[in-house]
Amino acid sequence: MSNRRHASRMHSSFGFGIVPKTGIFRPLLRQINLFALLALYSIPVLADECDRITMLESYETSAVSPDAAICETFLGLAGAKGISCFWSFSYRSDNAELFFRDAWLEVIRCREGISPSNSDPVNHPDSYYLQELITVRGTYRVSKKDKSQKNQTLVVVGFVNHE
Repeated sequence: MSNRRHASRMHSSFGFGIVPKTGIFRPLLRQINLFALLALYSIPVLADECDRITMLESYETSAVSPDAAICETFLGLAGAKGISCFWSFSYRSDNAELFFRDAWLEVIRCREGISPSNSDPVNHPDSYYLQELITVRGTYRVSKKDKSQKNQTLVVVGFVNHE
């Protein structure tokens, strides 16, 4: 086969070089192009790395829940205003554990403060994990609660404003 006839069955695609029009490369090229397209369109909608915490702090005035959580405001000790949001997962699921860790990492990445040791025993029938960060502005809490009778695990993120 001459080079000329061989070149007629090839084409250039998105500047990636010469790719055969047929064969196994064609579906692969479509898949790569699809991923590139999805990546380009998803860039503008990427969330800020502190969105959950920012939305939690502004919930009282905006009423916008972070990540479709169920949120409630409350009055704490000495009239401090607080917000608590929770997400429900399957009982003791890996997704609940990952979300709990991710929420806590967001708190400590986005806010500066002191995290007291949580070695105090908790009287809870199932299991309960709590992380706290005390800042100048307020106290952030991230907890994971297993509810065996409801067959679910709750991850709760809360903020009590001290200002």
